[in-house]
Amino acid sequence: LARVIGALAARAEFSVDRLADTVLIGDAVSAHGADDFASGRLEVVITDGDGTLDVRLGPLVEGGGERILAQMDIPEGGGSLRTLANTMQVTTDTASDGSTAEYVEFEVAG
Repeated sequence: LARVIGALAARAEFSVDRLADTVLIGDAVSAHGADDFASGRLEVVITDGDGTLDVRLGPLVEGGGERILAQMDIPEGGGSLRTLANTMQVTTDTASDGSTAEYVEFEVAG
């Protein structure tokens, strides 16, 4: 995931610092256990806009989105990797199998 996001960030001509930020976010999500992914696998939708990447990850089981966001917190008051994105939130939508699922969505600008 980090490599795909990083490649798209490079193609969108992100600065080196912002490209590194996208890779850190991708690594954090990739490090998360598969138990929170509804089918045991991760589906990713990335839309590149005018200097931005919009990323949607899921489908997740109930509570999975919040656990992914919590995992991005840096211990001992060190902040959160969430601040590397312009926006990051958990949404609910209908998955391809018709069930209701959570998704983590975030935007990163170059």
